[in-house]
Amino acid sequence: MTESLRFAKNLGVLYSAEIVSHVIGFIVSVYIARVFGSEAFGQISFSLVLLSYFVLFTNFGLATYGIKEVSHNVKRTTSIASTLILIQAVLSIIAYSVLIILITAVWGHFPSEKKYLILILGLSMFPTVFDLTWVFMGHEKMEFRAIAYSIRYLTYALIVFLFLPIRSTIITVGIAYLSSTVIMALFSTSAYLKSFHSFRFVQSDLAANLKIFLRGALPIGWATLMSRVYYNFDTLMLSFLRSDQVVGWYSAAYRIVLVLTGIAGIYGMVYLPALTKRIRVSKSAAKALVNRSFKILLSFSVPITVGGILLSSHIIKFIFGEQYLEAIVPFQILLIAVLIIFTSVVFSYAMISLGKQKQLAIYSTLAAVFNVGLNFLVIPRYGAVGAAITTVISEATVFTGVYYVLRKEMLAPSLVFFLRPVVAAGCMAAPILLKISGDLIILLLLSILVYVTVLYIIGGISNEDLHLIKQILRRKV
Repeated sequence: MTESLRFAKNLGVLYSAEIVSHVIGFIVSVYIARVFGSEAFGQISFSLVLLSYFVLFTNFGLATYGIKEVSHNVKRTTSIASTLILIQAVLSIIAYSVLIILITAVWGHFPSEKKYLILILGLSMFPTVFDLTWVFMGHEKMEFRAIAYSIRYLTYALIVFLFLPIRSTIITVGIAYLSSTVIMALFSTSAYLKSFHSFRFVQSDLAANLKIFLRGALPIGWATLMSRVYYNFDTLMLSFLRSDQVVGWYSAAYRIVLVLTGIAGIYGMVYLPALTKRIRVSKSAAKALVNRSFKILLSFSVPITVGGILLSSHIIKFIFGEQYLEAIVPFQILLIAVLIIFTSVVFSYAMISLGKQKQLAIYSTLAAVFNVGLNFLVIPRYGAVGAAITTVISEATVFTGVYYVLRKEMLAPSLVFFLRPVVAAGCMAAPILLKISGDLIILLLLSILVYVTVLYIIGGISNEDLHLIKQILRRKV
């Protein structure tokens, strides 16, 4: 199989399954938001964001660096996987112990249900240790991740829809989340054992791997932590500085944004191992992939941002209802961050492939420090709107830094690529502004048709792009 065919096949498999998973997860979130209202939904959102930081501590760049190492040397797969499991198991024990201390000693004033929810969600750190889908990603077998996460989201949805009507408490949501994580981990581990037969817990290998991973994974983990801070730490700050209801409004806007940015995240999963291999062989081949990736993600993100801002009030009312009208302005602002995140994915993963994790960590740290400091100033006065503005500024800071590095490495694509999608998006705005239809679905479909047609006419979509899209849709092997 050629590299382009493998890339297209992996991208097609991941997009098919991950889109389904994201849609299912989003539908469940909307259902929960409507059932509980903004305050309880805010408590659930706060707990999930808090959990994400503890899960990040237990991984801390290990999986991402593991993908890179496995793609470099497939013969060391079992040795690398075994090392990561041991490290993550130890970190999970430490993390859950810290969580218990925080809940009992520091956050004792939290409502009882909220504390129990956090503790139940925290237990999911342990099965996450056995999420070995990253191993298959290193081998460019993305279908295993696709299946595992489809199982997880389907299980989560099934439990929520079956039991929430019977017992309408936020604890039910926590149990559903934990159960789905356990089932996903069981599938992942069984698939690993079927493919690789065993783990390899050899002391000499463990010591050598530990040194490699501490040196390579820590910068990635730190950069991920910092990006998480400027990405969603504002949710935690809104809870402490404002209220759970404000968190609920902000989270409603953020849920939509997460689904959208998930598209870029899926692309990044395929892009990292493919780019890593190309960089080792030919810099010109690597630059070609960077350029095409930048162009593809721009073509998606520009219309999403423009169309989303123009239709924001319709979208929020349609999905979450009248009680979430306060989410409209934060949603409009966060859509600008969507555009930046899509393009930053191309640059951030390129830096990892080049071995420049430390520089990425520095830029992410600067953005995170700026984000937290500014949020302390703006959240008390401007609430969710201030938090959204700070997120956009932080994302732009990282984008500027990583783009500068790639320009020095002669891998940065030209920003002229922005021109054609912007022109097409401007034409797409016409039917929305003219209010050709009052039906949101019809308006969306018409706008998409106008955008794609104009983009093709002005040369924003080449025949090579169409060929790649056909390969993805057909999942050629």
